Amino acid sequence: MFFGKKLLLLLVSLLLSVSSFAQNGKTNALPDKNPILLPASSFVQEVADDSLKERLSRSLTNIYQEVLLRPGRVTVDSIALNERKKSIEFYTNLSLSYLPMRENTVFQIYDSVRYHLPVTQKKYRISVISDGVEISHLIPNYFRTTQKDKNRVIAHKVKTPLVANLSSPAGNFSEGLQNNHIALWQSHGWYYEQKLGRWEWQRARIFQTVEDLYTQSYVLPFLVPMLENAGANVLLPRERDYNRREVIVDNDDRSDYREENGKEKWKTSLSPGFAHPKEVYLDGENPFRMGTARQTKTVSRGAESVATWQPDIPEKGEYGVYVSYQTGKNSSDDALYSVYHAGGRTDFLVNQQMGGGTWIYLGSF
Repeated sequence: MFFGKKLLLLLVSLLLSVSSFAQNGKTNALPDKNPILLPASSFVQEVADDSLKERLSRSLTNIYQEVLLRPGRVTVDSIALNERKKSIEFYTNLSLSYLPMRENTVFQIYDSVRYHLPVTQKKYRISVISDGVEISHLIPNYFRTTQKDKNRVIAHKVKTPLVANLSSPAGNFSEGLQNNHIALWQSHGWYYEQKLGRWEWQRARIFQTVEDLYTQSYVLPFLVPMLENAGANVLLPRERDYNRREVIVDNDDRSDYREENGKEKWKTSLSPGFAHPKEVYLDGENPFRMGTARQTKTVSRGAESVATWQPDIPEKGEYGVYVSYQTGKNSSDDALYSVYHAGGRTDFLVNQQMGGGTWIYLGSF
């Protein structure tokens, strides 16, 4: 009985010594000759001495080089263990995110990571993260057999597209990109450098070209027509017409503009419209609010009111045709535009309930 009490007092004394060591962080809180080592799991120890990181980095680098067939290195930068949730997160450098992720690639990566874990952690929930994203999210929807990412699917389709070509031999599409609108930027462009007092490309010259020109060389002749032929309306902030000639016909300049009144008469809108009164525009100035806009009511029966813009074409060539209007509360969603050109006539329906106050591209003729 006496021996038991003595042993109990010894254990209490030992616990107090360990507690004092943990709180004070001083090595002299314990006897120097008989230090007590607190037990640590093999996993924590391997993380501490970087041996696990090194093995995982070598394994992931092998996968990287096998998939891309080029040199490169994947490194595991940090590991976060959550014992309460039984989970481990592995954070790698950007190189891993450069892989074209597919389901089998992700499976191979996770299988490799789990293989190198200690037995006690093999059943933990693990996550491999590169560039701030768990790698399974890097699989495009097209290559997924399950768990499609709904955020990547076009959710909003309008019933009436911005522009519909009534004369197109393809007609309306039932599938594809019909009634979808795509905003596409083919890089930057020409801007005025105030410090140098000149116009220049925004991107630097590299490999005997400029990004502002290089991407334009395939976006306009190939990518945009492909999307439009699939039924989409493609909107570009940069000019898509290579023609150096430009002709503007505006209702404020009556020389090339005329109106014919039908059942309903033309009148000036309360909303401002386009005008081109200046050669140089300052920051914040908008030419689409410097002029007037004309409007008339739509009719289901009787004579239609017609407006005609007749440009004076300076020379033969292909010209991009744009229109501008204001979007109002009761704007029409099927305004008819007819373009007369050397090949005949092409009719378009324009949904003026959207796209007001800018140039809307109809086509090149």
